[in-house]
Amino acid sequence: MIWNGDKAEERELESFDITTNEAGSASVKMVIPKVGQYRVSCSVTDESRITQEGAQLLYVSGPDDDGRGYRVNDLEVIVEKHDYQPGETAVLQINTNLPDSTVLLFVRAVDGLCPRPEVVRLKGKSTTYDLKIRPEDMPNIYVEALTIADGRIHSQVKEIFIPPTKKVADVEVVAAQEEYQPGETAQVTLRLTDESGQPFVRNTILAAYDASLEYVAASAIAEIREFFWNVKRHHSLRVHSTLQRITGPLFRSGIAPMQPLFAGSATLMSGRAAGGGFSGRARGAITRLN
Repeated sequence: MIWNGDKAEERELESFDITTNEAGSASVKMVIPKVGQYRVSCSVTDESRITQEGAQLLYVSGPDDDGRGYRVNDLEVIVEKHDYQPGETAVLQINTNLPDSTVLLFVRAVDGLCPRPEVVRLKGKSTTYDLKIRPEDMPNIYVEALTIADGRIHSQVKEIFIPPTKKVADVEVVAAQEEYQPGETAQVTLRLTDESGQPFVRNTILAAYDASLEYVAASAIAEIREFFWNVKRHHSLRVHSTLQRITGPLFRSGIAPMQPLFAGSATLMSGRAAGGGFSGRARGAITRLN
C-alpha cells in the first residue's frame, strides 16, 4: 500500500484459496517481501452465496524504516501479540501521523493514576518501545500514550494481558470403581498437572461430603481459580490541560463592556426612564483590542 496524498494505491501481491474447517476458521502463512504498510483482506462465501469481507492492516518495519511513507492515525500504540508471560519482552509500536513527534508513555498506569512518563522521541512517524514483563504484572497492565499535534491532545490506552497460567493447576480425582456400597472403602487417585500437562508434587487438601446435599441447596462455592485470578486491574483515560480551557472576552480596564439588549434589561429600563423608549436606527460596532 502506497499513499499518494490522501489516496491509497494498492497493488495485489499474492492471493490464496482457503478452505475453513468445521469451526469456520483457517490459517495461512505468507512471506512479506519488504518493509511497508500492507492490507490483508479475506472474502468468505457461504452456502447461500452470501459474501462477506474483512481486512487487517499490517506494518512491516525494518532498521531503516521510519514510517514517513505511511498514513496513520494521530496516535497509535500497537502491541505485538495478544498476551505475554513473565520474562518476555512486549514490543510496542508507536505511530504518529505528525513526523518527529514526542510521545509521553505512561507504563503500568492503573485506576486513572499514571507514573512518571517515559519520553519517546520519534524520528519519522514510527518507532518501537521494549517493555519487560514482570511476574507482578499478572494478570494485566495498562500503557497510556499522549502526544500533542496541531494544537490538539491525542491519547490512547492499551491493555496488555499476562495470563497466570503458571499459577494454575489442574486437579483430577479418579475413583477405582464407579459405584460403592455403604460401608465399603473407596480408593481414589489424585493427579496434579501444570499448564503443559506435566505432573508435580504439592500439598493437597481433600474433602468428602454427601452429594445429596446439593439437591437440597445448590453449592455456593465459587471456582477457586477465579477467586484468586479473576481480579483484573482497571484504568480509565483522564486528560486535563490548558488546551481544554475555555476563556471569555477580554476588556480594557475602566471601560464598561457592552451588554445584551432585551426586555427588562437595565439598559432598556434606564433608556425608558429618561426618554420613554427607543425608536429609530441603531448602530453596532466591533472594536479591536490592541
